[in-house]
Amino acid sequence: MNTSFQATRPASGPFLIGDVAALRDKITHLPPRWARRWQRFLDEARTGVRTPRWYAGEPCDRQLHGAFAHLVTGLPEFADIARADFLDMVENLPLTLLVGNQDHDTWIYAAALARRAASLDWVWDAPRDRVVPAAGNVFSPAEQTRLADHFITEALKYTCIVLEHRVPPHTNNQGLAMALDCVITGYLFGVKRGDDPRARHLLEFGIPHLTQQIALLPPGGYSGEGSTYIFNVADPLMALASAVLEEMSGTDWYHREFWPNRNSPARVVELDPKLIPPSGLLPAWDQHGYHLQKAGTACAYAAHRSGDSAAYQHFLVGPGWEFSGRFAWMDDDHVWQWIWMPDPRHAPATDAGGAALTCYPRSWHETRVGGALLDRGRQLHLFQMWDISTTRPVRLHMNPNSLLLEAWGSVLTVDGNATQGYPLDEDPRMQFIHLYSAQPKIQSWSAGSLGSHSVIWIDGAIEHCPRRAGYENLPDQTPTGFLRRRVDEDSFQLLSAEVAMFYRDAYDLTSMIRNSALFDNAFWVVLDQIRAESAHDFTWQLVLRAGAVATPYGARLTTAEHVVLDVVNLDPVPTELHDIAGYPSLLEKRCHHLRKTRHGSELEFLTVLIPQRARVEVADWSQGWHGAWLARDAAPLAAEALLRPLGFEDTPYGQPGQDLWLRRRCAIPAGSGPWLLELPPPNALELWIDGTQIPVPAPEVSKDGEQSLTPYFINVTAALAGKVSAEITVRIRPGRNLGCTGSVKLHRSVSVPGPLVERLSADRVRVRYGAIDRSIDLNTLRTAPEPLPSLAPEGEDPRAAARELIASVLPPAAPRPLVWDGDAADRGRACVLAARQPLALVEEPLLARLQDEDWLVRMLAIRALGTLRCTHAVPRLCRMLREETPERINAPDYAPKYRLKEALVHALADIGDPAVALDLVAAMKDAGFYGVRRIIPGAIQRLGVAEAIRELAAWTSDPDGETADACRRALASLPPETKPVLV
Repeated sequence: MNTSFQATRPASGPFLIGDVAALRDKITHLPPRWARRWQRFLDEARTGVRTPRWYAGEPCDRQLHGAFAHLVTGLPEFADIARADFLDMVENLPLTLLVGNQDHDTWIYAAALARRAASLDWVWDAPRDRVVPAAGNVFSPAEQTRLADHFITEALKYTCIVLEHRVPPHTNNQGLAMALDCVITGYLFGVKRGDDPRARHLLEFGIPHLTQQIALLPPGGYSGEGSTYIFNVADPLMALASAVLEEMSGTDWYHREFWPNRNSPARVVELDPKLIPPSGLLPAWDQHGYHLQKAGTACAYAAHRSGDSAAYQHFLVGPGWEFSGRFAWMDDDHVWQWIWMPDPRHAPATDAGGAALTCYPRSWHETRVGGALLDRGRQLHLFQMWDISTTRPVRLHMNPNSLLLEAWGSVLTVDGNATQGYPLDEDPRMQFIHLYSAQPKIQSWSAGSLGSHSVIWIDGAIEHCPRRAGYENLPDQTPTGFLRRRVDEDSFQLLSAEVAMFYRDAYDLTSMIRNSALFDNAFWVVLDQIRAESAHDFTWQLVLRAGAVATPYGARLTTAEHVVLDVVNLDPVPTELHDIAGYPSLLEKRCHHLRKTRHGSELEFLTVLIPQRARVEVADWSQGWHGAWLARDAAPLAAEALLRPLGFEDTPYGQPGQDLWLRRRCAIPAGSGPWLLELPPPNALELWIDGTQIPVPAPEVSKDGEQSLTPYFINVTAALAGKVSAEITVRIRPGRNLGCTGSVKLHRSVSVPGPLVERLSADRVRVRYGAIDRSIDLNTLRTAPEPLPSLAPEGEDPRAAARELIASVLPPAAPRPLVWDGDAADRGRACVLAARQPLALVEEPLLARLQDEDWLVRMLAIRALGTLRCTHAVPRLCRMLREETPERINAPDYAPKYRLKEALVHALADIGDPAVALDLVAAMKDAGFYGVRRIIPGAIQRLGVAEAIRELAAWTSDPDGETADACRRALASLPPETKPVLV
C-alpha cells in the first residue's frame, strides 16, 4: 500500500489532472487495444449532440469528452466542441430547468455540475490551438465571467439549499454529490480562478459536509446502497471527493480515518474491485443487482492511489471498459479512467505466483460489511454479507449473513427485486410504507424482509425491524454483523461472522454465527451456530436460482449454463422446496426457496454445497473470426461479402443501426455429443451453422435495462452431427453500446452423479464425489461466541479537519465595495459580504433587498439578516413566511419553490426571537414541501419554547424519516416531566 502522498500538481495546473505530461505520454503511446478505445473516445467527443436535459440525459450527452480531448491533444476542433458545450449549457438553461427535475432530484443536477465545473478548468485559459497560440484562447474573459456566474448561481439556487435540509448531516450518494458541487464550484471560482464571495461561501459551507460524507458512513465504509449504486454512483463520487480534497490541500486525504467509525476514502473505494466476481456480475446486494455494467472510476482511482494496478484488472485486461462509461447520471466515467488508470504499458501481466492476471477478485473481508471466498482457479465464488440491514425498501436489504454463490460464471443463488406485474397485493410480505409517502405504498419484500434472502428466520417472522442506526452511524448503534474469524489456506478457506446484534432487540438471541468454508478449492460447507436464552423455531433458507428439484438429501440445481449444485442437508430435519414465480426480475424470473426448521435454544445447521460442471470443454473458438458491420436491415451475410478480421470484442465499435456479422470455420472434435455451443452475453444474437439457422433464446430486457447476463449455451448436436468441420455465422445486435464478455467454446454435455456425503459423528463429515474424498472435522469450522469488541467511536474529528482545510485554502478576502445597485450577481455578492459587516452598516440595504426582483438575491438577503441577528427584520420575515403557502410553493410558474421558505426558517432560528416559535409551528402544519418540515423542528428546538416543541409530537411518526427523527430530537431536549407521551 502506498501510504505516502506528494502533491505533484503545479499550482496553476488543470484541476484534478496531476502530471499533465505523464497523462499525455500515457495516451500517446497506448498499446493497440487501448489506442482503438482512445480513437472511439475522440469520435464520441466529436458527435456534438446534446439534449436539453444534459445531466442524466441521453447516451450522446458526453460533456466532458470535448474538454478532456482538448486537454490531451490541444487540437482546435476539440476546443470548439468544448466551448460550444459550455455555452450551450448556459444559453439553454431555461429549457433545461423546464425538462429537468432539479427541485426533487437536486443531487443528480449537482453531480453533473460538479464535474462540468472541474472540466471547465481544463480549458479555462487554454489556447484554442496549442500549436498556434496566436489563435487565441478557448474562452474570452466575458465568457469566463458568464460561465463562472452560472456555476455559482446554480449551486446557490439548488445544491446549497437542498444539502442544508439534510438534517442532521448524514451520508449517502445524494449528499456526497451536492457537497462536491459546493466545494468544487467554491474552490474554482472563489480561490483558483477568482475570489467571488458567493463562491467562497459555497466552499466554506461545502467542506464540512464533504468531510462528513466520509466520516458518517456506517462501519466499514459501505453505504448500504448496494453494489449497483456503489459502482455507478456513490464510490466514483467518493474517489472524486478524495481527489478534490487532496488537490486543495496538497496532503493525503485518501488514508485519513474519521470519527466515529475510522472510515476513509481508501476504505470506501477499495471495496469496489473486491466485489467483482469471476462472472463479472455485480453481487445482487440490492434491488438492482447482477449488473454487467459498472463504472471504472473508483477502481482506477484505487489503483492510482494505492500503486497496485490489480485494483483495475477487470478494466485493464478484462471486459470492464466496454461495459463502463457512465456514473452518477453522466457519461464521463471513461474520462476519469483515462486520468487515473495505470499505464497499460507498465502494468504487470502476471500475479506474484506467475499466473496470468485475468481480473481482480480474490478472497477478502471487511470486518463489519462482508467477505468472499474464491478458489485458487478463480471459478468458485461465495459472497457472505453481514452489513447494515434495515426494513427500508429500495437499496438496503435485510440480509444478515446472506449468501450469494456462483461457479464457472453461473449464478447459483439469487436476490434482487420482483418482476413487473408481481402480485404484490396478494402477499403480506409486500406491505411497506415508502420513505417519503404520506400513504402506504406497496414495496417489494426483497429489501425489507428476511423471507427473500439466504438467511435464518426466528419463529417464522420474516418481517423484523432492528434497532435503527442514527444518522451518525455510531459503531454501537449500527445493526451490522462482525467478522469473527477468517482462514485463507490453499485447501481451506473460512469466513465466520456473528450477526446476533441484528436480532437482539426482538429476541433473546445471544449468538448467531455463520461459518462458510471452501474445501480443496472444490466445495463449500456452511455451519450455522445459534444460541438463545429460550427455545425458538429457527428456519434456515437458501434462495436457489430456477432449475432446482428436491432430492433425498436436499436439492439439486441445474442452471442454464450446465452447472450443477447439490445442496446436502446434514440436519435431523427435512427440507422443503418452494417454487417462487416472479422473483427475481432477472435471469429466469423465478427461484426456489430451500428451507429447514429446527427448534431449540442451542443448535446448529449443517449444509454441504457441491458445485460441478455438467459440461466438458472440447474446443475454444474465441479467436480467428472474420466479419463485417452491415446495416440492420441487410440480408444474411453472403459468402462473397467483404470480410476482415473482427471479433466479439468489436461489438461496441460499430455505427448506430448496424449489426456485427462474424464468421469462422471450425473443426469439430472427434466423438459424439451432445454438443453445446457457448456464446458470450449480453447482446441479442442469431446463429447459423452451415447456413442453417439455429434457434437462440431471445434475451428479455429487465426493468433495470440489462439483457442476457450469463453465457448462451446452445444445443447444436443435430447441426454438427456427422461433420468434421462447420462454418459458424453469428449476427450480433448490439444493445446500449455494450461489449461482449466471455468466450466462444464447444462443450460436451455430461451427466453428473450425485455426491455421497455422510455425517460420521457429531464432529466429522465425509464428502465423496468425482475425485474428491474428504473427511472434515467440524471443529475446524466452529467458532466460539465471544463478547462484542469495543465499539467506542474512533478517528479524527471531521469538523476539525474541515476547519483546518478551510483556513489553509481560503486566504483572507481582500476588501471590496458592496455594490447594491449592480446586476443580480453584484447584488448577491453584496448580500454575502454584508453578512460579515456590522449590522448598522448594512441593515437598511439588506432589508431593501427583501423586495429584490431576483429571488436568489432575496434568499441571500434573508440569510444575511439571520446571520446578523437583525431583530428589526423579524416581522417582515414572519410575514414572508406566511406568504410562502403550499399553493405558491408548488405552483409550476413559481421559480423559488420551497427555497425562500427554508431560508426564512433558518434566518428566524438564527435571530433567536422566541416569539416566532408558534409561527414556525404553523409553518410546520403548512409546509408544502418535506424539506421545510425537516428543518423547522431544529429551529424550534433552538428557540427553546417548550409549548412549541411539544406541538411536534404529531410528526414523530411522519413517513419522511428525517422529519420524524428531527421531531424526536427536538422533543428529547425537553425535561422528562414535560415530554408528551409518544405512541
